[in-house]
Amino acid sequence: MEGQFVFVKRLLLYPFITMPLFPQLDAYSRYQNYKQLRDLFYSYGYNARFVKPFIRSRCQRDAVLAAADDVGFKKYCRQDFYNYGYRWYHFFPDFIFANPKFLLCKHFWMTTFFTKTYHAKINIRMIKLYKKNNQVQLAA
Repeated sequence: MEGQFVFVKRLLLYPFITMPLFPQLDAYSRYQNYKQLRDLFYSYGYNARFVKPFIRSRCQRDAVLAAADDVGFKKYCRQDFYNYGYRWYHFFPDFIFANPKFLLCKHFWMTTFFTKTYHAKINIRMIKLYKKNNQVQLAA
């Protein structure tokens, strides 16, 4: 009798087994965004053009804020988010309301969960030296 329901049991357990993978994939992708933006901010200073592609979801905005905070541009970044109309309570990505079918697109899955690995050019020591040397400039 038990052998007959093995397939049904596995089918019912499948979502519970695979669901923890999605947050891990998203965190990995946001970490790649963070490294990329940190390098851009360090190399070229703050520019709103760097931030704009990453403002459509809360997770990406958090990655941008973390990268901007490392280099000392968090205040400018928050101001840009405010100017674009994003507030602290905007949790859901923009496309959820505009086009919910976007969840089924390959582009969504590749950019959200399977971002390519980015090898950082800047390490934490370089950022600490940058902050130390530009302390007066960043405080203004």
